[in-house]
Amino acid sequence: MRLGEEHRPVGRIKDELVGLPAGIGVAEPERFRAELTRLPAELEAHLDHEERELLPVLAGIPFPSGRRGTGGAEGPSP
Repeated sequence: MRLGEEHRPVGRIKDELVGLPAGIGVAEPERFRAELTRLPAELEAHLDHEERELLPVLAGIPFPSGRRGTGGAEGPSP
């Protein structure tokens, strides 16, 4: 549930970005440029927030090293 709530802003930003060119013929140039600057910055801020929240959680997951018994370049483990 929380993930869906946190992705609503991404959907809104995407919709606004997609809709921006549709209004280019009637939009005031300065407002259009301001929106074109604001929306990607808002999306980047949201993604930065997600990174700060998710990376520590992911770092705490004990992923396998991938070395044991893989038979990769180092050969099979004893």
